[in-house]
This record gives sequence, structure tokens and C-alpha cells, in this order.
Amino acid sequence: MTFSEPEITYEGKTLIAEWDNRDLPKSCLLTIALLGFWIFWTPIVLYMTFLLFSGGEPHGFPLIWLLFGYVGVIAVPLTFLLRGTIERIEIGDEHYRHHFLNYPWLLPKDWDVKKIKSITLGSYDGEDDGTLNVSCGWRKDIIAYWAEEDFRRILFYAIQKHLSEIESHIQIVDHSAKTK
Repeated sequence: MTFSEPEITYEGKTLIAEWDNRDLPKSCLLTIALLGFWIFWTPIVLYMTFLLFSGGEPHGFPLIWLLFGYVGVIAVPLTFLLRGTIERIEIGDEHYRHHFLNYPWLLPKDWDVKKIKSITLGSYDGEDDGTLNVSCGWRKDIIAYWAEEDFRRILFYAIQKHLSEIESHIQIVDHSAKTK
């Protein structure tokens, strides 16, 4: 399968990787799973909303459940919106930034590099199609979420090379290499 590679440039000690998600082949299993979840989840949330408002007094469980229910109803279409954006990461010796050029206000990650613990490729449980993650304490940023594994691998090795050149403290772990 052919795919475009990330456009990688350098500004001083900062690696800048940029790619257009519209040009990437998508992980079909993830697309089908999210779409199936949303088609199943949304009617349940709407039905629970109807029950809550038609029953008279509010009940504790439906209110709490609906709070998380509507997060899923909104989050899944938002991820589909992000499939058609241009994604950009910047990793320097001082900062890490991951944002979407089409929607710069939407979920930008801007972290101090000193607080980043690790960058990992692959999943911990041995799945072939793991993700590319940046871990900063309890927070985690998933890079190139919709991209195929080969694209994430190219991006991971470019980041690994850059971090070794700037002698960064960030731990680089390739879980996918352990499963092959």
C-alpha cells in the first residue's frame, strides 16, 4: 500500500513533522469500530435523555450516565472531523507541541520537554496496530491516530533519531519490535 510520508523539517534544535490526514490510508478496523459504537451509543443516550425528562424528578444514576454518554456522542464525530485535518508536531529541547493546523484551538498539546517521560510505538499487549504515544505524567498524547502502522513507524524513527541527536532524556520504547 502506498502512502505519503510526513514532511519533516528542522528549525534549529526543533523537529517539525507535518502531514495531511486526508492523504493517509485510514485504519479501517478503527473506523468501523468507532462508527459502530456511535450508531449503537447515540440512540441509547437519546433514549436515556427522554426517560430522564419524561419521568418527573431527576434521578442520580441517569444524570451521571448521561454526562458520560454525551461525551461519547460528541467525541466520536469530533474524531471523524480530525481525520481531515493537517496535523503537526514540534519537538525541541525545550518544548513539545502537537496541534491541528485547520483547528489550532482544538485540543492543542503544548508541554515542557523536561516533563515528558516517554515516547512509545506499539501497544503493551502485543497488538500489531498499536499507537504512537507521548507520555507526560498522567497525560498521554496519541500522534497520527488515524494513520496506518507503517506511517507511525516512519514518524517514530524520525523522532527517535532527532531525540538522540539533541541528547534528550526522553525514553524511547518500540513495543512493536518486541512482538515481531
